[in-house]
Amino acid sequence: LKSISASSTGNHTVTMIDYWHEYPKLLELATDVFMDAEFKSVHFSLHRLPPVEKARRMAAPVNAVFELSPDSHDLEVATASGRGIYTMEEMEAFIDATLDDVYSFEIYFMLGLPKQDRANIEATVEYCEHLLKKYRGKRVIPFVCPMLPFLDPGSEIFDYPEQWGYKIFHRTLEDHRMALMELNWKDRLNYETEWLSRDELVEASYDAVRKLTLLKKKYGLLPGSFANAIVDLIDGTRDLLADIDAVQALPPGSQKDAAAPAIRKRVLEYNRNQLKTVRSQQRPVDLGFTRQQWFDTPEAFEWVMQGVAP
Repeated sequence: LKSISASSTGNHTVTMIDYWHEYPKLLELATDVFMDAEFKSVHFSLHRLPPVEKARRMAAPVNAVFELSPDSHDLEVATASGRGIYTMEEMEAFIDATLDDVYSFEIYFMLGLPKQDRANIEATVEYCEHLLKKYRGKRVIPFVCPMLPFLDPGSEIFDYPEQWGYKIFHRTLEDHRMALMELNWKDRLNYETEWLSRDELVEASYDAVRKLTLLKKKYGLLPGSFANAIVDLIDGTRDLLADIDAVQALPPGSQKDAAAPAIRKRVLEYNRNQLKTVRSQQRPVDLGFTRQQWFDTPEAFEWVMQGVAP
């Protein structure tokens, strides 16, 4: 942590992806480091809700972002996926008690969980609206996201999928590598559940993200132009995926061979446009002399997008 503040000038955002802060001695050591002015904000991933006084202490030195991952608003679904440690009522009580001390709360709900069907996902989005309405004007931000692209190999669910209501499509490393070459991301998914097929999970995911985006616009969390751009992107993406499926459904022959290059070109252009907006995609090698991203370099961009080695 000390090396982060010494690495360069400017403010740093630090994301803590483990639960080290549950150990008092480690938290005490880290809190002293966070007093350094170089730290702008610290993200804490909270597996369980800490006592309010401890949470305030964690938030005191910096702009603290508390990342809460209940996975589902439904305690039965959350418990079936290995969460279910606290109810939504307990989570809201914790937020209420620390709202003035914590810079922001990010609340993550996952799609593709055991016992989770379309109706349950819709209910999760409705609960997100409840949060947006209750904390309007505050930094309490719900997110929904499908588990992408893979159910983790080596996890208990991956090793014993039937016990959890899952079906696994890709088993070996080569299976997963080949899946990443698929044009439609639903074919990259290595799983589906008893409650949602891969097609249904894709549709439910787009519906949920689209609706939540519009709700964030409604409650002032996103500017209208930005939210509209996201919705347009979702709608355009769904059209592209439908066209991909239509081409892939063609029987082998001249018609399919003629259609394939055009759809691949559209996918390539789509990926290029999306990649250019993701500023976190750093160059593979950055010696610290520049903040240029790898995709700002035309040669590197072409190598990556076309799969051609330099």
